[in-house]
Amino acid sequence: MTRHYKLMTPAQRDAATDRRVAALEAAGIQPREALPKRQPGRMLIEANGVVQDVKLLPDQRHCWRWIGVLDGEVIARGGLDKIFRELQRRRVPVLGERNLA
Repeated sequence: MTRHYKLMTPAQRDAATDRRVAALEAAGIQPREALPKRQPGRMLIEANGVVQDVKLLPDQRHCWRWIGVLDGEVIARGGLDKIFRELQRRRVPVLGERNLA
């Protein structure tokens, strides 16, 4: 199915934003400032002698989502609980732990 509209290029989107800000300033309205971007985080887990250092990058789609990167590989995208569960899934079980599950 074809679109009834044409997608804007980044240059067109920037030009439209500039026009909108100029119109607001001409009307005497102060445009609001953009929110500061979230800083990357880090999740360091040490269990059973194994250290897992996960780099947390903020996801642009939602303010509560993160991208978890372990050893240069994206392991999960979502909330911190989802990233933690993925780390638990990847954890090497301790010798003799297979009977506990």
